[in-house]
Amino acid sequence: MRLYKAIRPGIIDALNKQFEFGASKNFAVCLGRKNYKFLSEINNEYNFF
Repeated sequence: MRLYKAIRPGIIDALNKQFEFGASKNFAVCLGRKNYKFLSEINNEYNFF
């Protein structure tokens, strides 16, 4: 959990940059249950997808 908290701002920044250059927001591909949990949490807050 500490790692997630440490890299969370970087994940959000990376997603925003990808959307700025035209990445689709129609869906996301996520590998792994933990990754899905973390990405879902971020998505619930920011509504990326």
